[in-house]
Amino acid sequence: MKKKLHISFLFCAIFLSSQAQWILQSSGFPTPMRGIVDICAVDTNVVWAIANDGQPTSTTDIQEFTRTTNGGTKWKARSISGYNGAYLSMIHAIDSMTAWIPVCHPYPAGGGTIIKTTDGGVTWTPQTTAVFDGPSGYPNAVYFWNANEGYCMGDPNGGYFEIYTTSDGGTTWTRVPQSNIPPYLFGEGGISGNNCVMGDIIWFPTNKGRVYKSIDKGHHWTVSASPNTSHQMKLMFRDSNNGIAQLRDPPYTAYYTTNGGTTWQTIATSGNFYRFAFCYVPGTTSTYVSTGALFGFIGTSYSTNDGVAWNTITNTEQFMAVSFLDYRHGWAGGYSTDSTTGGMWKYNGNLFVFDSCAGLAAFFSKTADTLDLNTSGLVNFHDLSSGNHSTWHWDFGEGGSSSLPDPTHTYTSTGTFPVTLTVTNGTCTSSKTDTIVVKNTFGIERYGDGSAIEIWPNPAKDYLHIASAVPLTSVEIYNSLGQKAYVRNNQQTPMDINISDLLQGIYFIRITTAQGSSFGKFMITK
Repeated sequence: MKKKLHISFLFCAIFLSSQAQWILQSSGFPTPMRGIVDICAVDTNVVWAIANDGQPTSTTDIQEFTRTTNGGTKWKARSISGYNGAYLSMIHAIDSMTAWIPVCHPYPAGGGTIIKTTDGGVTWTPQTTAVFDGPSGYPNAVYFWNANEGYCMGDPNGGYFEIYTTSDGGTTWTRVPQSNIPPYLFGEGGISGNNCVMGDIIWFPTNKGRVYKSIDKGHHWTVSASPNTSHQMKLMFRDSNNGIAQLRDPPYTAYYTTNGGTTWQTIATSGNFYRFAFCYVPGTTSTYVSTGALFGFIGTSYSTNDGVAWNTITNTEQFMAVSFLDYRHGWAGGYSTDSTTGGMWKYNGNLFVFDSCAGLAAFFSKTADTLDLNTSGLVNFHDLSSGNHSTWHWDFGEGGSSSLPDPTHTYTSTGTFPVTLTVTNGTCTSSKTDTIVVKNTFGIERYGDGSAIEIWPNPAKDYLHIASAVPLTSVEIYNSLGQKAYVRNNQQTPMDINISDLLQGIYFIRITTAQGSSFGKFMITK
C-alpha cells in the first residue's frame, strides 16, 4: 500500500554542530532536488539508495537510484528505464552488484513486479513469477538473506496477503499458501518499504496497526495487534524480542515490545523523535536514530534507551531515510541542492557507545505447544536467537537438557514444563523461557451420552483429567472397598485431579451434572 510523502526542498545553512556528526556527500544525481527515500547499507563501502523528486511542482514518481562502492566518497546515480510513472517501494542489496526493487505500476492498471540487477544497476530484469497482478497487486517489500534465499510481500490480492519465497535468487518465486497466512481485515494492507528482518524472523506492519510475523523466512505467519487500529506505522527491532514502532501520522504515538511483537505498549517519549524514518544502530545496547524532513520538524536525533528519551543531533537540515551499519557507519538521505552538491549525509560522529553483547537475545521455536503422550512425546526445538552466539544450553523442564542449537526431546510424563534456552558468546548471556503442556489421552473413557464427559488416562498415575460439555455438580471417587477417596463440588472443566496420594488399585468414579449421574471405573498404577 503506497504511502507517499510530498516534501518540498528546503535549503538551510550547514552549521558546525551538524558537521561534527554528519559529513555532506553528493548523491550523484544529475538533476537537482533529488531526495533520498530509502537506503540499504551493505557494508562500510557499498551502499544503495533510491530517490524521489523534491520539486514542489512534481506530481509523478521517478525511477532513479544511486550507489557507492567507496563509502560515499563518490556516488553514481542511474535511471531505471521501462517503468515510467511506477513507484519504487524500497531497495535491498547483498553486494555491490546485486540488488532487488519492488516496482508498483501506476493507477488504474496497478500491479507490480520485483526487478533485479546483477551488474550494479546498469540493467534491471523483472522477476515475473512474483506475479502481483493488477489492480490489487502492490509489492511493498523485498529481502534476501543471501544470493538465493529471499522473500517479498505485497497487499492482499486474491483473498489473502501476496507473499512469495524463493531459493534461487528470485528466478522462481513461490506464493505462500493462504492457509499459512492469517486473514486480513477489511481495507487492510501493508506499507511501502516497511518490513524488518532479524535472522530468520520477519515483521511487517499494516495500516490497521497489526503486525504480521514469520519465524521461518516467510513460509508461515502469525499476526498480533497493537494499540493503534487506524494509522500506518513504521517499526524496527534491535533483536529477536525488543522493538519500537511509531505512527506515521498525527499524533505520532510510539510503542515498544519486549516479546517479539506479541504485545505492544505506549512509549512516553521526550525530546524530538523525528517523524520521517528511524533505525536501530547495530552494536549498541538500545540506540536508535530518527530523521525529520517536515517543515518545522527537521533534523536528526538519537535515543539510547529504546526510544524513550531523544537527543537532538541537528535541527537545521532535512533528513529522510536512514540506515546504520554499525555504531560508526551510517547514512541519512537529504535533498541535493544542485547537480553536484548534497543529497546524502554520512555519519562522522562519536555519540554512540559500542556494546559487545548488543543484539544477543535468546529466542526459539518448537514444533508443538501441547503434546499428547498417547500420540508422541517428541518435540523439535529450533534456535532463533539474534546476535552472535557460540554455545547453547537447553533445559526442557523435566530433567532433560541439550547443548545442540536445534535439539529434539521426548517427554515421558504429563504436566506443564518450562523450557529455557540460554545462549552465550564469551561473557555475553541471554535466556528465553517458554512452556510446553504434556498430556496423555491414552485409555480415554467416555460417559453420559458417549461424548459429554471424558476422563483420561486409564490407567492413571499422578493426575486424572476430566472434560465435560456441561458444568459438573460433583465428582466422587471410591476405592474398591467402597470408601470415598475424593470429592469435589461445582466444577468447570477441563479439570485435573491430583491422585498421586492414592494407593495403586481399582477405583470407581461418579460424575454428576444437571442432566444426571455417570459412573465409571479406572485403575491407578505406581
